[in-house]
Amino acid sequence: MTEQTPPSADDDELIDATQASREEFQGRVQPGTLATWRTVARGQPLPFVSVGRQRLYRRGDIRRFIAESTRLRAAK
Repeated sequence: MTEQTPPSADDDELIDATQASREEFQGRVQPGTLATWRTVARGQPLPFVSVGRQRLYRRGDIRRFIAESTRLRAAK
């Protein structure tokens, strides 16, 4: 069971994949990986918002995705 992440003032801010990669994943995840996670995620998909041809992410959704994806030990 995961702990709830306390809400932050910027949770509703919409950011693009490049900004999400750089700021929320500290550059460790490529923007293309986010596209994969939103469409073929194992477990919980990464929520996104479509604005025209852009795919945007709420900071709060990314933070929840990270928290829910955190494992304490390897699966058997």
